Parts: sequence; C-alpha cells; structure tokens
Amino acid sequence: GSSTDMYFQVLEGTCHDTFASLLCSDPESGLVTGLTAGNQYFVRVYSYYGDSRQDFKICVGTLPQAPANDECDNATVLTVNANLDCPVSTPGTTAGATNSMDQGPCYGNPDDDVWYSFEAVAEEHLVTLSNITSVIGGSTDMYIQVLEGNCGTLTSLECSDPESIMLDDLVPGNTYYIRVYSYGTGTVMNFNICVGTMPAPPANDDCVGAIALTPGGAFNTNPVVVSNGGATGTTGVPAPGCASYVTADVWYTVQVPASGSITVETNS
Repeated sequence: GSSTDMYFQVLEGTCHDTFASLLCSDPESGLVTGLTAGNQYFVRVYSYYGDSRQDFKICVGTLPQAPANDECDNATVLTVNANLDCPVSTPGTTAGATNSMDQGPCYGNPDDDVWYSFEAVAEEHLVTLSNITSVIGGSTDMYIQVLEGNCGTLTSLECSDPESIMLDDLVPGNTYYIRVYSYGTGTVMNFNICVGTMPAPPANDDCVGAIALTPGGAFNTNPVVVSNGGATGTTGVPAPGCASYVTADVWYTVQVPASGSITVETNS
C-alpha cells in the first residue's frame, strides 16, 4: 500500500494474560505517563490501514527535567518590544513541564504549562507564539492564558486558543503573567514567544487627518498600503452600529468621478 500512517499501543501486564492498555496513538509519537520505574511495558505497533505495510524505526525516549519556568514563581521575564515586528522573541518548550493549576476559565489541558511575565509599558500589548513545532503528539495547537496579581493569588484576564492575543486596558508599570501550554493531552511543543507594542496612532486616526484616495479603473490602479495598528476610536462621531465596531477606526476621503459611481474596496 501507499499509506505511511501507523498506530501504536502501550500496555502493561503479561503476554496472553492480563494486559491493560495505557496509551493508544495514531500520531507516530505519544507521551505515556503514570509509569512505574523498574516495570516492563509492551509496545504494540501496526499499520493503520489493513492493506498497508511499513518499514520503520522505533525509539523510547525520556523527558528532560522540568524547565526552570515550570511554575509561576520562576516565570521567565520577557522583553517588551517597541513595535509589533517582535525583533526580540524568547524560545520556549513544554518538554518536562508539569501542571501548575487547573485551567480555570480557559480550555485545553494544562498538563505541560510553562510561565512568563512582562511589565506593561502601554495599555495595549500583543502576545504571540510563533515557530511552533511538535516534539511529541503531532499537534501544534497551543493555548495562552494571561493573568494578573501575585503567584498564588492570580486572576485570569484573557484566554486564547489562537496563538496570538491582543491585551487592552493594561496598567503601564504593572506585571502580568502568561501561562502557555499544549492544548491536547500528552503533547510537547517547542515555540517562541513575543510581547509586542501597538504603534502610535496613524496620521488618519481622526476625520480631520483623512487620507485622500484617487479613484482608478481597477483595484490595483491607485492602491494605498495602510494600517489601523495603533488607531483609536473617533469621538464626536456616532459609532457605525454594524460589523461589531470596537474602535480602531481610520479615515479616508474620495472625490466621486463624473460617472457618479464609486466602489470602495479593501484587500490584503
């Protein structure tokens, strides 16, 4: 057959007698926990599809010691970048990490959570995970929880399954904690983490600074490359009342041509 999809099962007991299954894994790596040092365990390997056969290698590895930032008290202090480009990011891993506390209002399985902290320099910061690679389990789905307070008496502020989260209403000078973990059970990840800062409001943040657009016959005739990064809500103008408006608006003007018709379009 053509498939390379394999499956394995980890069991304890004695052959043809009283086997107990400990782990079943379709990904070609899996973390088995709750083992007893000195005991013998069996690994059963087979092709996922009955009409396929594979050659393969098999290895049993041991997790490293828990990382230094396994608990909140030893949270790694992150550099706060002055922009969203994140020239400074910090490498991290969940290998060997253990559960610090329940996930609380968040989701996922924090059996491998690690901790970071940063001091806010603005009211808004963007936390981003990048370069995520799977060490065990195949999945690269990670989870972020942001908390405030002191270790032991923390209050959860935000939860994010997407690997980036925008934080607002922060207090400059205050310390915030970031708890990172793999979403699934028995998975291990390597990753980079970064804290970015929103730029200053753009020149067209308010109606009086609106940028003039030049009509063209096609979208790419006279495009302008712009951003609403750092934009704030406009005061003195009613909210649009549609599309879940939550501020961060920017402004443009356009003079309608002789045809009396204009099309406004945004694109990446």
